[in-house]
Formats: sequence, structure tokens, C-alpha cells
Amino acid sequence: MLKIQKSKLKIISNEPDNELVGSVSVREPRSLFSGILILLLGFGIWSLGFTSEASIYPLTIKDDSGQKITIKSEPKRIISTMPSNTEILAALGLNDKIVGITTKCNYPPSITAKEKVGSTIINIEKVVSLKPDLIVMSGDAQKSDVAKLRGLNMQVLVVNPHSVKDILSSIKLIGKVTNKERASQKLARNLSGRLKGIEWRPYKKKPSVFIEIWHNPLITSGKGTYLNDGLSFIGLNNIAGGINISYPEYSIEKLLVDNPDYIVVAGDDYTRVTQIISDQNWQKLNAVKTSRIILINSDILLRPGPRFVSALEKIVKSVYEKK
Repeated sequence: MLKIQKSKLKIISNEPDNELVGSVSVREPRSLFSGILILLLGFGIWSLGFTSEASIYPLTIKDDSGQKITIKSEPKRIISTMPSNTEILAALGLNDKIVGITTKCNYPPSITAKEKVGSTIINIEKVVSLKPDLIVMSGDAQKSDVAKLRGLNMQVLVVNPHSVKDILSSIKLIGKVTNKERASQKLARNLSGRLKGIEWRPYKKKPSVFIEIWHNPLITSGKGTYLNDGLSFIGLNNIAGGINISYPEYSIEKLLVDNPDYIVVAGDDYTRVTQIISDQNWQKLNAVKTSRIILINSDILLRPGPRFVSALEKIVKSVYEKK
């Protein structure tokens, strides 16, 4: 049986990152992440178009579902149906205006006292009963519920990030709609600077990586997802990145053939890593033999919100920084 010392594994932060939510006055990046993107000229896809004007109502915008919506006045009663959107709203200082969340929304901790409108399945009646003037939802995961609520003349804003850039755009869009444009600009600037600090440089070889979202069945991240884009952004070759399914099942046989350099595990404790290093099939993988298993807290890795940048930073630290 293969013996791997726990102390040698690259277990990088199984604690949630706490620095963003509740304030946009976040700390400056460390020296590795010191590039401040907004000061550069001609920076291509990272041009965010920052302005300082407050939102003017009525406000008509096109959301990520492609639908134009008109916000008549500044929202006062907001419901969030996804944890990532809840974290964005909280990071923009909108806690007091949030009247409903899901049971999956657990950050910041103070938010958990809010009324619950369901879990992965939304309770439409509960949503309506809270009389929201804005419901922030996901496009891919909640298409059916979006249609139902819009059919009831509810004001729904859809954000649907498929890339790192899209996450920044989601923050700005939510900020604009909620009259938190300056706060959203400040948050996006900070995240952009940190992203510039960890962006892959062509002189570095791209290690291969497998990201485990769930283990039974084995689920990973494929093409067209913010996870795949994030891994590519920091110079990692996602072995499932060519699969035209967002979150495909992956067989252990296929994983053995692809044999990645690193395995990133989404988890909250050491339990799953212990299972991996104890499994005879997984022990055949180079990533396990060389103790290159990176455990990242599920909440910061699997939510396309402000703390996803922290997940990327932690992966970069594990892969590239010399010990």
C-alpha cells in the first residue's frame, strides 16, 4: 500500500476566505499579487470601463439572460437565490436590503438569519410572499424558476458567469442595478489587480490538473465554465477542458489514462483526501504519488463570486511558489 505523509500533501486552506464580504475596503495584494490592472493602458479584455456615477432610475439594462429589464427605483427588498450572488450583494454592503436567501447561502455568517426561499429548488410562493422588488438569480441552474417568476411579473436579474472576466462583470452589473456602482467598481478593481498578479506568463510550462467537484459520481468541470477558465488563466491545463459539457462525469479509467500532475479537490476537510490516498486506483496517479493533491474549501472554489479569486491564489501558491 502506498504511504503518503499527510504533512507533505499540498493542503491549501480548507477554511473559507473571509476578506471580501461585508466591506469593499479590502487589503492590498501581497507582493506576488501587486499588479494593479486599472492603472495600465491598453489592457485588452480586462478593460472594465469604470465610472463613478451613481445609478439613475428608471434604469434599463440587459442581463445575462439577454433580456432587457427596467428597474423603476433603487431596490429595497432583494432576494438572492444563489450563494455566489448572496456573497456579491453582501460584499457591496447590501445586507440590510436582503430579505430572502436559500439554505445554501451561508456567507457571511450574519446572512443566515434571513428568510429562506428554498434550497436548490426555489419555493416560488415563499418568494412572492416576501414582496421583493429585485430577485438575483442564476441563468444556467435556474432557468425554469426564472421563467416562472418573470411570468408572475417579478423583477428578476440574471447573472451567469462562465469566465473569470464574467465574474467581474456580474459584480459590476449587480452594483449598477442596486445603486452600489462605486462599491462594485472598487471591489472589481481590487480583484482585477489580484488577478493580474497571478495571470499565467507564457514562459511557464502548463501543468495538467484534474478538479474534483464531487466524488460519487466523479464530477469535474468542462468547457465553458468559470472553473475551467480560471485554471487556464493561472496556467493550468484542465484535463477535462475539452469536454463540451459544463460539469461532466469522469471515469477513474479515463483519469488513469490522463494522469494529471495535480488534483484539486473541492472539500471542507481532510476526509476526501484520505479516501483518495487510500484508494488503490488513485494511488496509480502521478499526482497522488508525488503528493500533489490540493484541497480548497468548496465555498470559495465552487462559487463564482468575489472569493473565487482567493481560490485561484491558493492554487497558484501551491503549484508555483517554491517551498
